[in-house]
Amino acid sequence: MAYKDFADILTNDMEPSALEVTQNLWAVISERSTPELPQEDDIQKRGRGSSPALRMPLEILGEIFQHLVPGYLNTYTKTIVDNLCLVCKDWNDAACLTNELWARVSVHVTNGFVEMVSLEKIVAWLSRAGDIPRFLEIFLRDADDSDDDSANPDPYFLQPARATMSPSFESTFPLWGLLARGPPLYHLSFSFSNPSCFKGIFKSLCSPEARQLTARPWDQIQSVTFLFPGEPDWDDEEVSFIFNNLPGSVTHLEVDLPGAHVLCEGDISESESIPLDIPSKLLQRLTSLTISCDWEGTQILSVLEDCVNVENLSINFYDAFQETWNGWPGDDPVTKRLIEQGLTLPRLRFLRLEGLTPTVNRIFEFLDAPSLVALELYRTSEIDLELHQRFDTFVRRRNPHDAVLRHLTLELLMFNSHEDLPSLLSAIPELEDLTHLSIGRIGFGGPEEDVFKALRALPLPKYVELVD
Repeated sequence: MAYKDFADILTNDMEPSALEVTQNLWAVISERSTPELPQEDDIQKRGRGSSPALRMPLEILGEIFQHLVPGYLNTYTKTIVDNLCLVCKDWNDAACLTNELWARVSVHVTNGFVEMVSLEKIVAWLSRAGDIPRFLEIFLRDADDSDDDSANPDPYFLQPARATMSPSFESTFPLWGLLARGPPLYHLSFSFSNPSCFKGIFKSLCSPEARQLTARPWDQIQSVTFLFPGEPDWDDEEVSFIFNNLPGSVTHLEVDLPGAHVLCEGDISESESIPLDIPSKLLQRLTSLTISCDWEGTQILSVLEDCVNVENLSINFYDAFQETWNGWPGDDPVTKRLIEQGLTLPRLRFLRLEGLTPTVNRIFEFLDAPSLVALELYRTSEIDLELHQRFDTFVRRRNPHDAVLRHLTLELLMFNSHEDLPSLLSAIPELEDLTHLSIGRIGFGGPEEDVFKALRALPLPKYVELVD
């Protein structure tokens, strides 16, 4: 029998002769030793068919890339994106088409000038974000702070060479140019080494040259974050200037205030008199407010009185765990007025309170939120009888026409006994109507088995999440 090739020998039942085996095997070896170089299209075709990574859609690759690039784009994280783009054409296309990779940019500004990156590059990055909201993070500092690591909270920031910051310095450009000529921005985040840094930028935006520009990104910003430095030299006039000169388009505000122990150099009782001047016209148009403050005064309560349109509210009391903390005293005029008249936030739908103490949980005494559907409580020093009573008052203040509470999160709370958690939950008349109940990392005065046994006796919602 004549065999066509070596494969024919392997698939045939007839035993070949030694000569046939030798001839066909030699033909195979000769063919493999001088292979024809495949065309590039053939390589890509065979590779794409054999490798799952090459068959992966660009959208999936883009999702993976978002987990590889931490936070905002800056001079460091941009190199990660560049390395991904250099792997192959598909990876480059995936990175360029993933809008989320380019929607968040971080810059460092000294004396009003952006360091280490050109205006053209920043505009190019943000332009690749497409139609999704763009975020710009700005670290402001004076030239005197350039060697101070505490003024540089960005761990990925690479210190530039010392240079005179002037309009002629080739590697810098004025920040106001980005805020006046760049692409539209949704969110601005400011971190200060000194609040006075902001005044110079604003004056530049008010210059005749800047005012001639139309459709400026600065005038369209909807969300702003301010991270104030933890320095004892708090200048209330500089801070007031910041809030009074924000564009009228801002509806989302986040404010992280320095700790009372820093501002008052240990005597936190002095924080009661620190002014916090946020204009009413700004507060009245806010739909979202996040504020972090452990001052002993009623500054936060005065702010909340004007937040008539806020829908999302988060308050973090930070170090208010201290036993010496005496915020919101009952004899304070603001506290008295709110207890008598109440604090109504008619549009509030989401409320998050973190760092509750026996003093600040007084907010449940006078808060009325008829539209509330989600409540999150984080970190308390101790859930005592007084908090139970105030929370019960808050819940029962709601009438049948109010929105139904749908989401409740309790995390990092401290209870005296295993009966306290079920007791707190039983105060909610629409407990069964909850669509989500999350309980996590809670301390009890007894074994967890007793807590679970008590919880089973309650009409719990269908979905309960227990977080370890």
